Amino acid sequence: MNYCIVSSGFQLLNVYEYSKVNHIKINFFALYDTHIEKLQILNTSNYLNIQSVVLIQRKKINTYFSLLLIFFRKRVNSFIIGHLEDNHMLFASKIVKSKKIILVDDGMSSLKNYNLYFDQKIKKIKYPKKLFFFSIFDFQNNKYCSKNNLKNILKTKKSISNEVFFIGQPMEKLFGVSNYYTTLEKIIDLNPNMIYISHRRDSHHKLKYIKEFLGIRVLNLDEIIELFLIKSASIPKKVISFYSTSLITLKILFKEQIDFSYVNRNRFMSSELIEIFEKFNIKNEL
Repeated sequence: MNYCIVSSGFQLLNVYEYSKVNHIKINFFALYDTHIEKLQILNTSNYLNIQSVVLIQRKKINTYFSLLLIFFRKRVNSFIIGHLEDNHMLFASKIVKSKKIILVDDGMSSLKNYNLYFDQKIKKIKYPKKLFFFSIFDFQNNKYCSKNNLKNILKTKKSISNEVFFIGQPMEKLFGVSNYYTTLEKIIDLNPNMIYISHRRDSHHKLKYIKEFLGIRVLNLDEIIELFLIKSASIPKKVISFYSTSLITLKILFKEQIDFSYVNRNRFMSSELIEIFEKFNIKNEL
């Protein structure tokens, strides 16, 4: 018996890939806060033909009671989590009796999580004693890491549209609101056919500003961008983002069919991340 607990469609996609690579059956559980998170999880599970996903809405202390009822002293072979800093997932990993605990990708946080977990100077009391990584990134520790090549996700040749997708991220507070929108304006000047793909945590006010004041078309998805493009008859000629993991996952899925660019305009862009983008031939937009 194998269990997982995730909180996004992307995490679910990676757990599905893990199950196929390792030829195991998994019982799926998913945490969600908002309606759009719930929709993305359900749409991903439907496309992947996952028969059942138990949904758990986060409700403060009640969430811990729900996890206790489900996972307390449950004996499993593998327990897969979607984020190392999610307190609900960490709690579940502590109360379940698992032979092996695996962490799948949840965006660029995987880089931070890997370095954090294997930093000998940091006490890891709250983390699993022995954690295995299943990731699209090339981590050096082969004993505890295995590569996710997304080879079981359907990939077919697509027709190419003249559109440019910008994958949004809620970064205006980190960037500074003025700098964030100024950067978007520079990108739209270079890419007149750009469509902004909203993030599930983008506010209504932000999306309204992008649409009405910047004149950028906004596309709200109820599924993850990877799934949306896999299902689409055509794909954009170019995809841009600040440093969304989707740049890498889409590159793996569609290879040279799409041009990919990141935006190196912020102090959060580490040299390690730039090196990874360059390895995948993902270029700097500005």
